[in-house]
Amino acid sequence: MHSLLVKLMFAAAVALVFLGMAASADEAPAVSICERYGQSLRAAVGGFPVLVLRGTHRERGEAHGFLAAREIIKTCDAMAAAVNSMGQAGTETTGWDAAKKLVGRFQFPERFQAELEGMLEGIHRALPEARDRELKATGAEITIEDLKLLQCGDVLELMRCSQFSAWGSLTPDGSTIIGRNWDYPPIFPHDTYCAFAVDPAEKGLQKTMDSMWFGMIGAGMACLNEEGVYLSGNDAGSEDPSRVQSPVPVMLAVRTAAETALASNPLAAVERNIDQKTALALLYHIVAPAGSEGQGARAFVFEYAPGATSPFEARVRRSPRTLPDALILTNDPLIGSASGGETCDRYARIEKALADPSTQGKVDFEKTRSILDSVAASGPGVTTQYSAVVTPAKKEVRIAAAPASGKSATKQDYVRFQWEVVFGLR
Repeated sequence: MHSLLVKLMFAAAVALVFLGMAASADEAPAVSICERYGQSLRAAVGGFPVLVLRGTHRERGEAHGFLAAREIIKTCDAMAAAVNSMGQAGTETTGWDAAKKLVGRFQFPERFQAELEGMLEGIHRALPEARDRELKATGAEITIEDLKLLQCGDVLELMRCSQFSAWGSLTPDGSTIIGRNWDYPPIFPHDTYCAFAVDPAEKGLQKTMDSMWFGMIGAGMACLNEEGVYLSGNDAGSEDPSRVQSPVPVMLAVRTAAETALASNPLAAVERNIDQKTALALLYHIVAPAGSEGQGARAFVFEYAPGATSPFEARVRRSPRTLPDALILTNDPLIGSASGGETCDRYARIEKALADPSTQGKVDFEKTRSILDSVAASGPGVTTQYSAVVTPAKKEVRIAAAPASGKSATKQDYVRFQWEVVFGLR
């Protein structure tokens, strides 16, 4: 009997050890450094690639180009092929080469010009053979114009995204949690996803964490800055892009806004860097931590349209009285809506889930993931390519990516990116 008891106790102890290991793995996924370049490095967190980019704009661009040269070529090539397929065969007015001629209509601030020039230099250093730098879609070497056009991918306006933030009575500890799906046709590859931890050397720019594709220097999938301000955008329908002259590509404008947004006044950076500076109608989700003791988290939706003349504040939406501890957005502007509610079915499903009395106090990671899965896209034409769950108070961004068209990111593992861990890599 004594021997049996000892064996049972030993088995239980072993089981506890393994359970502890599993819990630890969930808390801290495996991290490995793959390669370094200057102050920057490429690593993998839970198998998901991440670039930690440090230094000046040009230094970060050069490191990005060197550490991910082949993936950048692949990302750009995939977008070029997709744009070519959208064009009409046999004409000179459509396709990637024609689109590159239109890049001049965009304004590329000097900082981003320097970053892309550095990226091209880094690609050349990593791939000295010209044939390795060739885009199959064009039959030519990648150029600065190709890289610029890659930053303008959002002009295709194919985003069909869903987001919400919840706090207070809805979450277990009252802190804010954010859920975000990024739905898009299969224009970008399913194997060049990348998380970015950006640490600018320039004064006045904050660190940010986000996820895009290798080769993209903008932000907006689910961007979190070092003051705990979250910023990302959803498509808001049609617009007249000519209402803004020399617009800044949206992803670049969002990066500047995210790097300068202060928790004390997060909307100021959005107004300064985005309003009437970009050409696309978008809904921007801005979430900031509490500004003073006893004050809850602050969440906003800036309903942006090029050419809008009403005051900035008049285009900012806050939580409704019917659901004061949450804010939802999909793709329809609500301010001034005649119907008084969003027509999108995804909005209604999120609203119903958050308003359900059984949800009170239970919107944690698993519940957020479940809600995101309920509004995900998994068709061959549009797939939820990215999904993210963000907890600003913990400085954590959990990211899932679709492995193929038709396979939603919400069905995949969410990799936990912890701020201190990622930025602590050297």
